[in-house]
Amino acid sequence: MIRSTVKTSKRALDLIIESVSEQQLDVNNGSFKNRSTRCDCGETLMIQWRGFNQTQDVLRDVEVAICESCGDDDASGIEVVKSTII
Repeated sequence: MIRSTVKTSKRALDLIIESVSEQQLDVNNGSFKNRSTRCDCGETLMIQWRGFNQTQDVLRDVEVAICESCGDDDASGIEVVKSTII
């Protein structure tokens, strides 16, 4: 899967925190990990937050990929944030 990306890790973290907050979750009830994924340029870094949603009794992953070459820090969350229930 090729992912849309942001250019900086700061923007990725901001979007993850915003997405987690919009889902009425507490960012402190999860953890961040660096993963790899694919972008238009090839292999790139992805930041993943995984946390427990007590209301729904599920784990949730929120991910944003980062690429200095093809990333766009002006991209909106809907373009680059992937949020899944696991």
